[in-house]
Amino acid sequence: MYTLSRERFFIIAFAAMVVYFFFPGFIFQALSVFSWITWIAPNNVKLDAVCGMNGGMGFNPWPSFDWNIAYASSYVPLTIPTFTVVNIAVSTFVGAFM
Repeated sequence: MYTLSRERFFIIAFAAMVVYFFFPGFIFQALSVFSWITWIAPNNVKLDAVCGMNGGMGFNPWPSFDWNIAYASSYVPLTIPTFTVVNIAVSTFVGAFM
């Protein structure tokens, strides 16, 4: 029924994984620290001090387009306990004012 050999299947799957995982991770590393708020007003120093990822505090309502980081944090409340999500949120809020 299938005429594809194991070696050919491995080569096709390997090439697909390189394209799907390695290439975007290598080329589009900037998506992890993308600060779209500072693009709105690039010359605003106060906005960069609050929302900038490299030279600021990094407060951003959507801080990353890297889904590995997004799902590892408090965005998935069913995989980690509620007190952990609350602890992360409170410590982020307290750390913002420190």
